[in-house]
Amino acid sequence: MTALMERAETVKPSASRRVLVFGFTVLLLGAAAVALLYRTVPKGDAGDGPVDALVVLGTPAGLHGEINPMQVWRVDEAVREFRAGRAPRILFAGGAAANRYVESDVMAGLAEQRGIPAGAILRERRSHTTLENIFNSAAIVRAHGWGSVEVISSRQHLPRASVLLAKTGLRWRVHAAPTPGWPRSQVVTSWVEEAFGTAVLRTFGRRAEPVLHALAVAQHELAWGLRTAEYKAEAWMGR
Repeated sequence: MTALMERAETVKPSASRRVLVFGFTVLLLGAAAVALLYRTVPKGDAGDGPVDALVVLGTPAGLHGEINPMQVWRVDEAVREFRAGRAPRILFAGGAAANRYVESDVMAGLAEQRGIPAGAILRERRSHTTLENIFNSAAIVRAHGWGSVEVISSRQHLPRASVLLAKTGLRWRVHAAPTPGWPRSQVVTSWVEEAFGTAVLRTFGRRAEPVLHALAVAQHELAWGLRTAEYKAEAWMGR
């Protein structure tokens, strides 16, 4: 009996190690597949010359409608590209996706403050997802008889946008807006989230995008809920 117990004790750690090795291998292969899908997205065909329009992808405004840093970075990059003659107009995309403030209106307002003529600004005000950002903007571009775009967003977001742009029938390229004020932790989190989202989108197609957006909105709402609680606590303590 004692010998059997000793034998069982020697087998258990070995079996546990095999399970751990198997689990780690599966995790490693999954991460490699996600990275491969993220890093091998389609490349645009608009070349490096001028295009018909710059398209700035939306991102939510702040709790009280204030422009957030990500919107500032994207708008400022679009302004630089406009002034460099990359396109004669800017189309801002994004509706009231995460709160009651229309993303394209907030960004367009900042662009006008930066000196972009109102006549050179267009707005796509209905979209709530990256998919809708892309396809609603493409419809506006085609309705004007234009055929090429440069899409501006954060570097992490552009691979997912590229998967969708490849299906619009437009000539396109992507352009990364710098994110100089982002903490390193947020940068890493964004890379992970976008890599996963891009892999899911490439695997399951366009039907996956609303689910990805719903998850992002839930994350934003949690963050805003915590921020609102913080504001209320500060106001109460300041009385």
